[in-house]
Amino acid sequence: MNQEKNWNFDHSLFEKLILKSVYNLKIDNEFSIHFSPAKKRIHLNLSIFSEESKKKIQELLEPKSQLAQMVQKITNSKMVMSEESKHKDNLTVFIDNLPQEGNKHKFDYEKMEFTTAFYHALINNQDLTLDSVTEPKLTEYYSTIAKNQKSLTKELGYKLLTNFLEYERESLNDEWAYLIGKTKYFFSYNQNLLEHLLEVSTLSANFAFQLGLDVLKAKRAAFFHDIGKVTGQYSDHVTDGVNLANQFELEEYIKETIEAHHNYEHSVDNPYLIITRAMDKLSAGRLGARPLQLEKTQERNEKINSLLSSMSEISKLEFLAGGHIIKVYLKPESFQWNSLEELKKKISSLLKGAELKYQYNYQFILRLEYSDSFLLNDY
Repeated sequence: MNQEKNWNFDHSLFEKLILKSVYNLKIDNEFSIHFSPAKKRIHLNLSIFSEESKKKIQELLEPKSQLAQMVQKITNSKMVMSEESKHKDNLTVFIDNLPQEGNKHKFDYEKMEFTTAFYHALINNQDLTLDSVTEPKLTEYYSTIAKNQKSLTKELGYKLLTNFLEYERESLNDEWAYLIGKTKYFFSYNQNLLEHLLEVSTLSANFAFQLGLDVLKAKRAAFFHDIGKVTGQYSDHVTDGVNLANQFELEEYIKETIEAHHNYEHSVDNPYLIITRAMDKLSAGRLGARPLQLEKTQERNEKINSLLSSMSEISKLEFLAGGHIIKVYLKPESFQWNSLEELKKKISSLLKGAELKYQYNYQFILRLEYSDSFLLNDY
């Protein structure tokens, strides 16, 4: 019998395999240190800085100073001191992005990492003094910092591809390695993308091992399932993922996994797709899988219930799949069929403007029920 076919489903066995897979979930610190990139908060111990560095810190904290103005122009950010740090030797400062007109993109973690590294380097570089610094010098310095950070991201990608996914380095290229490294800069529903990919691939490998399947295939298929998210935060990550898989000539079973990991009506003879689907849910979708997620999800559901229950057309709500699916029961006496599209728009508008924790692209199921009864002999 082909080891990748014809294995029957057994609920009890499935639960045991899941539990063992989770129990053996371990992610190397070499990769886990990258799960929280781009710290906006910087701690500065003034006692260890030179007088020149202290002057630069003071200038950077003064928004109208020449140095602060040049840095703002180059990085589109400013350094702000926290209130509790005033009059202390140990400062806590924040790097704040300045608003850009017409910019609707989500937070750019890669640029923030460039900017934070730039502030650190600028403060500590004794060759860049207040008297000698110019805008062209700072611009060139920022470009050097950004180039160095990109090089580190590329090297992370190579380590993931060779040490974790066991590809031969000779078969790879810089563009692919850089894209893989960039997974640390993206987040999906408050979960770091790199963390998610490593979790799903490790869980899938553990699960496949217990079934006697190819562990490396399981790991690779699962790692790349969401890779399309690195191309743009508002694009279709499945389509983008398939395009990347074609561009970098990934194996067919990986392409199938990328293409169908959200399409449960799509059936192919690929056990790694089935495993990835299950482990994807376990990592990203299981209610309570993350610290405080259970409490925050409950708060979110209560807020949604409060918002939508105020609508005259709605009688009650039911939350399924941790709140990802919302069943909306409509009042027959208030609902009008010709207002259905307006009702959908109103629901979407209310929730999009609510700034909810663990916001999600919810699926709404509308139910219109009428209940009455009578006896046969009443008529």
